Amino acid sequence: HAAFTVAHEIGHLLGLSHDDSKFCEENFGSTEDKRLMSSILTSIDASKPWSKCTSATITEFLDDGHGNCLLDLPRKQIPGPEELPGQTYDASQQCNLTFGPEYSVCPGMDVCARLWCAVVRQGQMVCLTKKLPAVEGTPCGKGRICLQGKCVDKTKKKYYSTSSHGNWGSWGSWGQCSRSCGGGVQFAYRHCNNPAPKNNGRYCTGK
Repeated sequence: HAAFTVAHEIGHLLGLSHDDSKFCEENFGSTEDKRLMSSILTSIDASKPWSKCTSATITEFLDDGHGNCLLDLPRKQIPGPEELPGQTYDASQQCNLTFGPEYSVCPGMDVCARLWCAVVRQGQMVCLTKKLPAVEGTPCGKGRICLQGKCVDKTKKKYYSTSSHGNWGSWGSWGQCSRSCGGGVQFAYRHCNNPAPKNNGRYCTGK
């Protein structure tokens, strides 16, 4: 949850609005739930964390050159841990850190989809959740770990961690002209989805 909160606040620094803001609703329609720039961070769909409003706004921001300061090389490289966080803290330890030392994993639940933690109160088991999945690398069965919200064979870890650079898809059709008389503009769009960048791969450049 802390990582989502940090990403949310960085989004504001880059000029992103909440998904239920007037700007997003006027330009992109109804609010999308469970996205990173939701006004209330309760449950994030890790497979689709960005709304249409967020994606379009950040793309325009970067394409216009406002993100060039992010290209500064750090003075010192600080390598991160090689292990995934779930290999350091299993689901039970995550429950302890989230709710308290008396909590354990709620039985029969898919921890990769959502981590439920159990505690016994007045002789009955009660399960609670922060509406977020267990962290990447959490063991979810014999020889299996959580990766991108799914319980997969741990031998597939390389597939999920290998970078893939983005490439532009085809242009869409032209939209309607902004004016019925005199000078106007038409827009056509293409997306960085052929393929989409993955695992820190480079985003498409240009427009």
